[in-house]
This record gives sequence, C-alpha cells and structure tokens, in this order.
Amino acid sequence: MELVPDNFKDLIIVFFKHPTSISVQTFLFYLFYKNTFVYNDLIIYPSMFMYWTFNEWFIHKYLFHTHFNWIGKKYHIDHHKKIYYHVCFDNAILIWIWIGFYYNLFYYSLILINKHNYTNNVMIPYVLSGYMYMFFHYSAHCKYIPKNYYWRTIVEHHKKHHKINPSKNFSFILPFFDTIFNTNID
Repeated sequence: MELVPDNFKDLIIVFFKHPTSISVQTFLFYLFYKNTFVYNDLIIYPSMFMYWTFNEWFIHKYLFHTHFNWIGKKYHIDHHKKIYYHVCFDNAILIWIWIGFYYNLFYYSLILINKHNYTNNVMIPYVLSGYMYMFFHYSAHCKYIPKNYYWRTIVEHHKKHHKINPSKNFSFILPFFDTIFNTNID
C-alpha cells in the first residue's frame, strides 16, 4: 500500500524519491549543465511557462475529456475512477514520451529559423513547468492541506474538477485559464 502523505515532510520525501520524479530531476540537471544561458532567456522562460500552462488546459480539455476514445483518454478516465486520495504519479515512460515529443518539436521548429542551439533554453522552462505541475498535482491527491494561499487555491480548484464537475476546471497551475475560456466552476 502506498503512503498517502498528510504532512509536508512526507509529501516532499515521497515525491522526490519517486522514480518518475528522479528521472525528470536528472534530465533537468543535464539540461542546466549543457545549457548556455543567454539574455533571451528573460523572454524565453516566462513565454514557455505560459505556453506550458495553456498547453496543460488545452490537452486536458480537448484530449483527455474528448468524445474520441483513445489510449490517453482511457488513462485519464482511470485517473478519475480511483478513490480521491490516491497517490498520483504519471508513469515515467509516459513522461519520457512527452519530453521526447516536445524536445523534437522544439528542436525541429527552431531549425526552421536557424535557432536550434536554443533548444535547451526552451526545454528548461518547459520541463521545469511540467515538473512543477507534477509536484502540485501529486500534492492535490494527497491528504496534506497546504498553508500557502496560492498552493491551496490550485489544489482546491483541482479538487472541484474531480469532485464537482469533471467537465470544468481543466487548468491547474494557472486556474485563470478556466476563467478566460469559461470552463471555471462558478
């Protein structure tokens, strides 16, 4: 039986010792090690964070809650069927398929404008955003109640998606996307 953390210390220990978390941490260290930081990162980092959070809302709404049956939707339906307080980690293989897809997408897109040397600069904030999502999403499926206002707000926003209406509250890291696109639970 998995430990379902009900305090901050256990939440941190379980999250950072999980194989999926460790594999993403390792990749982030590699990206930081290989990267050459540039002034453009001042624009790249916040832009990629916004892209990631919009992408999160879009994929959750249009791919995981679609009428079209595919393996990703079935995986997500299984996520919704579990008892609420389940420890929620995505499979490391799925995470690496995701990272590989976006690494190639960014690399080949940047080749078109002769900027493929910026691939790591783009991947660092993208993977960091995903890692932040993994942590907060994991915490939303634990018994720990955050004291931090923002953290507690996104956890409560996500709980409404699971408990009140799975056709609303698709965004997680930046819940205002649900307000903008009228998918917020009033």
